[in-house]
Amino acid sequence: MVNASAVVLCIALVQSVWCQTEPLCSRIEKLDVIFVGELISTSIGNPVNLVVELFRITEAFKGLPKGTKEILVVTDCPGHLVGQSYLVNNQLGRTELESRSGVTGIGVSCSDARLANNALDDISLLRAWKQGKAKSQIIGQVSQFILQYGKPPLENAFVKLSGPGGEKVTVSDNHGKYNFTGLDAGNYQIHVERQGFQELKSAESNVVVPRGGCALVQSFMRSDTRIRLAVTDKSGNFVPKLAISLTIANPEGQDYQMTEHTNMEGILDVSGLPSATYLISVNENGPRAPYAPYPPTFYPGTLKKNEATLISLAPYEQRLDLKFRLPVIIPTRFISVHVVYKDGNPAVGATVFSAHSSVEHTDKDGNAVVPALEGFEETINAWLDFETTGKQWLDFKRWKAKAIIPGTTGNASTSIQFLNWVFNRDDK
Repeated sequence: MVNASAVVLCIALVQSVWCQTEPLCSRIEKLDVIFVGELISTSIGNPVNLVVELFRITEAFKGLPKGTKEILVVTDCPGHLVGQSYLVNNQLGRTELESRSGVTGIGVSCSDARLANNALDDISLLRAWKQGKAKSQIIGQVSQFILQYGKPPLENAFVKLSGPGGEKVTVSDNHGKYNFTGLDAGNYQIHVERQGFQELKSAESNVVVPRGGCALVQSFMRSDTRIRLAVTDKSGNFVPKLAISLTIANPEGQDYQMTEHTNMEGILDVSGLPSATYLISVNENGPRAPYAPYPPTFYPGTLKKNEATLISLAPYEQRLDLKFRLPVIIPTRFISVHVVYKDGNPAVGATVFSAHSSVEHTDKDGNAVVPALEGFEETINAWLDFETTGKQWLDFKRWKAKAIIPGTTGNASTSIQFLNWVFNRDDK
């Protein structure tokens, strides 16, 4: 029989929750119910797969009606052991309390439950918090900020804390983590330094620490590691606006690849790279367009991947004298396209393009010229919007057709005839 002063507590309902993974100290003020209790019994509830657990309260920290001795917990997380004590905390879906047949019910959206023996530090914190004696703390992590790569932790970063009580300093561990404890509540500033890195300022550099709780801080730093690469073609001409891939081999799984572009002078200049070994390449997966007419090529200028020279960057290292020569250029051919309506009249102003070419438009005679690479099959697409049936662009009608050009050498020509139209909103 459930004690008359019991509470029904619904925990972690699958339909509407995402359970918190942040440390308890950062959530004390947000949580509505916190207690330690011994699990007395457990049973399958309704609907099926929900577990109903009965706890005997041993310590109540927050949110329970005065005098509550037992509590019913409804959860979709089975596996709790009868006879064991748990620290249970949750955030309610609504804050009002309901009374049903003498049992107080609390609506819940998210919760957490851990064996009390595995939560002794949090229980000590809660006892001090309840008595108004808990000190605040800051839990932080320093990471590298690397575009298209990730945010690996950064160890041995010097972290300075300024705020009530003066300044404190510490150093991040091999996981990039650090901790300031014994703080008074208030506003703090975080400053991070490490040789060879620059701190990226963020809103988290200014931290508000709650009474008896903690604040979580994520700091990012950009490495001074740098690569400067001059890219030339077989004639020695610098190649502007060319996509260059920098790939980091990852022995634990998928490789990391970054793509950067040369500037108008044919120079690739990238900083903030992680310390790693790089494979540098152009069009590794095949040539893409006439504006980058090169077969797969690898630094310093070979067509064979296994003959590539890898570039290793130590922390803080800058390689500013690299030269990448592209020994082969795929010839560009031109495809003359004539676009007509189904009655044979020229389609003026039609848009013509392939997957690898720039966009062209037909002239007054329905003609356009599309650049392409020799030896590669091209699908030439043509479309033309005409007439509207309403005021919105989605109501445009569109003529649409295409032609396939075999992958041969030399220039080619084709005719495209518009036979059917679709609404622009239906065009995929």
